[in-house]
Amino acid sequence: GLMTKLSRDVGETVVLARADDRRKCIVCTDVVEGAASVRYAVAVGTTRPYYASAAGRVVLAHKDDSWVQNYLDNTSLHGITAQTVTSRSRLLETLKNVRRSGVSLSFEEATDGGAGIAAPILSGDGKLLGVLSIGAIASRARRDTEKYVNAVREAAAELSALVGALTKIA
Repeated sequence: GLMTKLSRDVGETVVLARADDRRKCIVCTDVVEGAASVRYAVAVGTTRPYYASAAGRVVLAHKDDSWVQNYLDNTSLHGITAQTVTSRSRLLETLKNVRRSGVSLSFEEATDGGAGIAAPILSGDGKLLGVLSIGAIASRARRDTEKYVNAVREAAAELSALVGALTKIA
C-alpha cells in the first residue's frame, strides 16, 4: 500500500495516526517499520500529546481558534525532552507554520533522538481524517528534511484523494 511505498521511498518508519480529542493525544493506528538497522520504532496504540508531536500539531493546526485556546488553557505544556516546545506563543507560531506549509516537523520533542515529519489526510470537504508521518532518527531527518517533507506531503495528498474518491461513491 501507500504506507509501504512511502517507507521504501524514504527508508524510514511510516506511521498512520488518528486524533483522540478526549485524551488530547494522537494514537498510532498503523505502522510500517523502516528498513534501516538503526530506526524509529513505535508500537500501534502508542499515544503522543498534541503539543509535543509532529502529528499532534497537524491536529491542532486543523482546529479552530477557540478550540486551541481552550486546549491551551487546560493543558500544561511540560517538557518531555529538552527540545519540547513549552511556550504557548511558540506553539501558536508553530501551528501557523503548519497551516501555511501543510507539514509539521518535530525534532526530538517527543522522543530523544527521534524526529517526526507529518501531513494531514483530509476528506473532500477539508475535514481532518488522520495524520500520516515519517518517524526517523533525528540526525537523518535533519539531513534529509526536504526529501521527507516532500514525500510525506505527496503520500498524504494521495491518501486524501483516495478517500475523497471513495466518499463520492458512497
